[in-house]
Amino acid sequence: MLCDCGSGITFANCCAVVWQQGGATDSAERVMRARYTAYARGNIEFVRLTTLPIQQQHLDIAQMTA
Repeated sequence: MLCDCGSGITFANCCAVVWQQGGATDSAERVMRARYTAYARGNIEFVRLTTLPIQQQHLDIAQMTA
């Protein structure tokens, strides 16, 4: 199955790798693609994890999971 981020490669070889690495990757674009995919697939914890700590208080987790 192709990744939701639009990269054209499989999820297992794309955003899943970034998720497994806790957001550590070689480019900001890959992190943002992984964040989009996380939101689309309901992995809100990854979105929270990759948000700056000072900004996490502004996340509406309940709204994201609705």
